[in-house]
Amino acid sequence: MFSDLPWYGKVLALVAFFAIMTASSASAYWQDGNKLYDQCEAQINFGVGYMQGAVDALALAMNEGTFCIPPTVTGKQLRDVVCRDLRENPKDRNLLAALLVFRSVQQAWPCK
Repeated sequence: MFSDLPWYGKVLALVAFFAIMTASSASAYWQDGNKLYDQCEAQINFGVGYMQGAVDALALAMNEGTFCIPPTVTGKQLRDVVCRDLRENPKDRNLLAALLVFRSVQQAWPCK
């Protein structure tokens, strides 16, 4: 079903899925960039687990070649990259956290 979609179509489908599955009257997303940034600032370990889970979910939904994280990258490195991007792009923190994690990973570790 999704194999015919381009990579960005798969990202949008995955984001839509996350939004639908986690929607509530209080917030459209279970985890947005503001909440994830707060965890970065407080150095809460949950943020690392969320980021790793988002990367795993995106890797399952995407074709190879969208991002290429070296096997030696640690959870702390992933956290540092995502938290740096959240710190440097405060205007985007209202977006779905999974989308922001994807953007950070894709920029940090593109496939060559």
